Amino acid sequence: MTSLSENAQATEDDADPVVKRSATRTWLVLIAVVVVIALVAAALVAKHLISKIPSVVATQVRAGTVQASASGTGSIGAVTNVAITVNFPGLTDPLIVTKVNVVVGSVVTAGQSIATLDPIAIDDYLKELQTKVRDDQIAVSYSTTPLQRAEVQSVLDVDQAQLAKVSKYSPTVTAPAAGVISSLVADVGTVLPSGRPIGNIVSLGSLRATISVPATQVGLLSIGETGTLTFPQLPGLTETATVQAISPGSTNQGLNVPITIVLNKVDPRLHIGLLAYVSFTQPISAPTALPLIAVHDPDGTPFVFTIDGSNRVHEQPVVVQAHDLTTAALTSGVAVGATVVMTNAQHLSDGDKVKVSKVQTP
Repeated sequence: MTSLSENAQATEDDADPVVKRSATRTWLVLIAVVVVIALVAAALVAKHLISKIPSVVATQVRAGTVQASASGTGSIGAVTNVAITVNFPGLTDPLIVTKVNVVVGSVVTAGQSIATLDPIAIDDYLKELQTKVRDDQIAVSYSTTPLQRAEVQSVLDVDQAQLAKVSKYSPTVTAPAAGVISSLVADVGTVLPSGRPIGNIVSLGSLRATISVPATQVGLLSIGETGTLTFPQLPGLTETATVQAISPGSTNQGLNVPITIVLNKVDPRLHIGLLAYVSFTQPISAPTALPLIAVHDPDGTPFVFTIDGSNRVHEQPVVVQAHDLTTAALTSGVAVGATVVMTNAQHLSDGDKVKVSKVQTP
């Protein structure tokens, strides 16, 4: 009697060989499809990962020179203030102003009439001295001894010298220098004691300006540095000026530093209070330099992204000495020949991998 297992074995052995080969091919096809799908998926993943690596343009650090600049604004002022003084030595009587020919802001020339005084006090003093000189002359003629004569003659000499001075006194008060009347205390009827100033003249022979310069730029300046002045109210006019002083303090919460400049030449169109803009340009040689666009300074701590041999970036702090519109001069941080990211760095972080599409020649 035949068992069930023996029947099954007989059935399997009797199966068609063609069917067996067909089943085998089906499994092979399925395996091949799975492998292909896996390879395609891997390729897609790899492509996705590669597409996420940012492409950047790099540049190499070099030694170089930048045209550093400093600039600021201020207003024109005077170097010299000259007092207008009514000074008649020896005259003790007060003087009365009878006429005033100028006002504050008037432009005057040296010797120009400023005011007129009542001449009575001067005339009276002149007559007083003339009388005294005549008395001295009589005293000399009546001297009886050489010693007495010498003493009286000495007094006569002093009085004659004073008379000669007073004879030149004029009731017209004139400008001691050319310039602009900056103050005036005299008016018609004003009583002035001799020796009292009646006003001041700002001399236009020499002008200066106090300029506010950003604290970050003032280190580029030194005493004697020459800058260029322009004036918004006088288009086309350009003057030069020299740094006379740099304030040790600052203004505007430390953001600005006042400097004083003296104009090297005075154009007649300039006046006190005129707004002025000054700029200084100075070439600075630096140990290293690179395009300004490669330097990032989001919070006052400048840095660059250097690129290593495996195309990974590293955030490297640098010290910027100065910069112009295109180039930054560095004193430390990177060495000559180092490769740094120049463009497309806004989303980079330390350690990111990049694709360098181009290395720009320094």
